[in-house]
Amino acid sequence: LSKEAVGPDGIADAEFDARGGQMFNVGVQGRATTKTWTGDPEMQTNPGDKVFIALLIFTLYFGIGDDHDPANVVNISSMLFMWCTLPAFGAASYVPQIVMERSLFMRERADGLYRPMTYVVAKMFDELLLLFFVTLVIAAVVFYAVQLSGSFALFWLVYYVTLANGVVLAYLISALSPNMEAANAILPTYVVTLLFFAGFLIRPADTPDYWKWYAYVDLMKFSWGALMINQWKDDDPEFVGGVSLLTEYDLKGESEWAYVGYLCVFFLAFFVMAFLALKHVNHSKR
Repeated sequence: LSKEAVGPDGIADAEFDARGGQMFNVGVQGRATTKTWTGDPEMQTNPGDKVFIALLIFTLYFGIGDDHDPANVVNISSMLFMWCTLPAFGAASYVPQIVMERSLFMRERADGLYRPMTYVVAKMFDELLLLFFVTLVIAAVVFYAVQLSGSFALFWLVYYVTLANGVVLAYLISALSPNMEAANAILPTYVVTLLFFAGFLIRPADTPDYWKWYAYVDLMKFSWGALMINQWKDDDPEFVGGVSLLTEYDLKGESEWAYVGYLCVFFLAFFVMAFLALKHVNHSKR
């Protein structure tokens, strides 16, 4: 075999790719799904937290979505902010998967069972397949119970893609962190910084000039912005000083679907970084 045709540990690329495909099927159909639902409690990513929060929103904001009175605008906007915030914080439950599987991943990779890309794709496919149906039901319960306006498809998609960003972000930080303690400290700290620049806690116009750049690399800005546009674009209420709500938050004239597209770009960027971290960062001690 030529040098170019040989993968890690002298295994031919064709055989290496075949093994990778087999391991992808095993991860999705067996081991990954079993760990997710019935394995070590620290490895479980069941939807219990998402269901609980959905019920909380259901009972707290029930029926307020169709009341566009100025006094109720803040309540609805706050609910939309929490809807996109919670999946980002929920990503913390995915941190143990990468950290606790690190030694197994390094050993199986050294044995030539699969490439890092196969591992990342299998993990993400497994998680997102399960979350697809869970989030669809949760989003339907919240959207129709609160009686929100706009497109249900976009309301659900923003939640789903934001959660997908949270999962892959958790994988990235876990791959970069030397241990679980560091990962559990870095992830929530980073997510909190995103909340400040999403546009709700401080108006974009009031953000200091030296911090304005951060909003453009803040996925929460596009999550909340898409939900706000979806809710208010057909009935933009008057807000402070006679200015419309969307104008006040610099969302007037923006496209909610373009914002969803930006969220997908964030996902791809985090995915590539997670792959590179798993491929090149080695925390094992010799």
